[in-house]
Amino acid sequence: MEGSLRFPHRRNEILPVRNLLVQEANENQCFYVSIPKPDMADGFDSEAGPFIEGGDVLVLDKTIFVGNSGLASNKNGVQWLRNLASNFDYSVVEVPLHPSILHLDCALSLVREGLMIVCEEALIDGIPEQLRDWDKIHVSLEDAAKLATNGLPIE
Repeated sequence: MEGSLRFPHRRNEILPVRNLLVQEANENQCFYVSIPKPDMADGFDSEAGPFIEGGDVLVLDKTIFVGNSGLASNKNGVQWLRNLASNFDYSVVEVPLHPSILHLDCALSLVREGLMIVCEEALIDGIPEQLRDWDKIHVSLEDAAKLATNGLPIE
């Protein structure tokens, strides 16, 4: 899935590699989906979106968590993804974030089944219900701002 970046100066970053992604999708008979370009009816800096950024998206089985701090992904992007994902039996959970946190992966990292690195202070509504019973490695808001939860998932 190709997202849509909120900062205007980053919106075309995908263009240099899009042909590679399309080629891979065609050769491997998989879906290549792109969120609609942001609505700029109210100007180049319009906040309407829809915006979905990769750092805001965490997938666990058939649940997709999407962060929303007001800096990257937004409600219009979450709704677009919810509509798309429902066709494939996925559910989408919006995770409101502290306004100083850029992406969900700056506040929450799923290390393995049952273990997370988390900055609870950055999660406005607390840890999502699906993850509340997991073991936690706690990180402060100050450390989260320094990307202490941000890792490289390999799977």
